[in-house]
Amino acid sequence: AMPAEGVFGDAAGECAAPATFPKNRNKHAHVPREEWRRLHPKPAVSGNEDTGDFGSHGGPRRPREVLGIERSQTQLDAANSGNLQLWGLPSVESYFELEDARLRSIQELDVFMRDGKNSPRNKHHECAKHHMKWGRSTHNCGECWLMKGNCVCSELTNCTPKIAPHRVVAYVHHLEFGRGNSSGCLIKRCLGGELLVAGLKEHEEKLQKICHENKGRIAVLWPRGTVEFGEILASVGGMERGAGGIDISAGSAGEDTCDSSPRDTPCDSPGRETPCDSSGRDTPSSNSPETSNSGWTFIAVDATWNCARKMVKRIPANVPRVGVPPEAFELLAKKTPPLPEHDSLLGPVRKYDTQNEPNSEKEGRRSTFEAVVALLLSLDLASEIACESLLKNVKVKVNAVLAQKKMPPAYLLPDTATGLLGAGGALVTEFTAAKVESGG
Repeated sequence: AMPAEGVFGDAAGECAAPATFPKNRNKHAHVPREEWRRLHPKPAVSGNEDTGDFGSHGGPRRPREVLGIERSQTQLDAANSGNLQLWGLPSVESYFELEDARLRSIQELDVFMRDGKNSPRNKHHECAKHHMKWGRSTHNCGECWLMKGNCVCSELTNCTPKIAPHRVVAYVHHLEFGRGNSSGCLIKRCLGGELLVAGLKEHEEKLQKICHENKGRIAVLWPRGTVEFGEILASVGGMERGAGGIDISAGSAGEDTCDSSPRDTPCDSPGRETPCDSSGRDTPSSNSPETSNSGWTFIAVDATWNCARKMVKRIPANVPRVGVPPEAFELLAKKTPPLPEHDSLLGPVRKYDTQNEPNSEKEGRRSTFEAVVALLLSLDLASEIACESLLKNVKVKVNAVLAQKKMPPAYLLPDTATGLLGAGGALVTEFTAAKVESGG
């Protein structure tokens, strides 16, 4: 039966009238939070008000004590099960143990940086030391620089071109160390090169020692070279023929070997520079200075453009700068093409190349690892097949970085598309297939 008018009027008088918006008001206009909450009340919690109240991601909504410290709701939400799995941590306590140590290190670094008695060199050293341990690499694998739960070391192709006695040294900015979308780690992981961090005293001293011991046989990869590439090519070719190594004229660089089998690589602690044998002792790589006393040494700077200019100034002026021929990049682009809107394979996860701005100085930039691979191809130290396998590692990293951001992969890699957190990133979708018409 329909209620009487008086009853309806009494009920209407007891409750607040609903908010009415003007007809000409934009539906996307800002609504005050209090008004929105009044119109969208929270659902009632039945019998759970005192025993539990959980957020949308399964984490606790109320603060609680962990390791003797009261943790806020935001801190507890960050330590949800999904993030713990991605970081490779077993429990919430292990996360807060690392987080507390990181905060203490930040406080100590802040005190050190504010002390005017400390020299700029010492400040740079402490800053680089802090970032190597507590920066981007805190939860990352020490080899591929991706999160430990998203490690792709077993997916990378370990190509070993016969470049000995030549070697490559990666000179990395401390903010670039441990960065997932950086390609500097591939120089060490896939080519057996060395990795030196700018600002770290022992690494700076080692770089100066390398420049001194290899005087006349060392060069820096730089877009504007100070020597002709032909001089480097002639010198490298003479060494190879005289040492009984690769005969460039015969094209024996095709003998390069590529090992694509999975490697059981642990996620070592950040800052590790040499692999370990079964006894845990450091073993020098095949291209380390202890095992190669002749040949050319090429220094590849891994940093943003502005930081790279400053880092190059620390390298002695008598070390020549050499540019990679553009023809090498064009050949590699045909063999392993990037996405149409980018110049570099690393373009989907970096912002340094813009084909839409032809007058920009950013046009035509390549990643550090792409420049090294182009150098090996130009010097006939690696075949086109080996270079193509090396550049595939960049695509694997790009897809893995996008997977960490819960984004679809940029490249079609059917051999490595193993799942959501595999080297292929997310499973290949129709959207991705349409996006990469000329993908890998």
